[in-house]
Amino acid sequence: MLIVHGKGNHRLESQNICPLAETVRLFIETDSRLGASGHPENKQGGKGATWVIIKQKKSLKTLIITIKYIFTNLMNMK
Repeated sequence: MLIVHGKGNHRLESQNICPLAETVRLFIETDSRLGASGHPENKQGGKGATWVIIKQKKSLKTLIITIKYIFTNLMNMK
């Protein structure tokens, strides 16, 4: 699955960290349904996207709902 989160207008310039990308990374690391992840080549999104391997195909719908929930809450925190 490819998650396009962008490079972030709200990133912390001094640390060059995009809060949304960091949240995606932390979510991937803590969710047992997910495996390996990384950033695609620049022409496919580079650091503005993250690819992730889904271990359990039957969990895909629940996973997508969870990701939408997280993104919605992050966007409302602005």
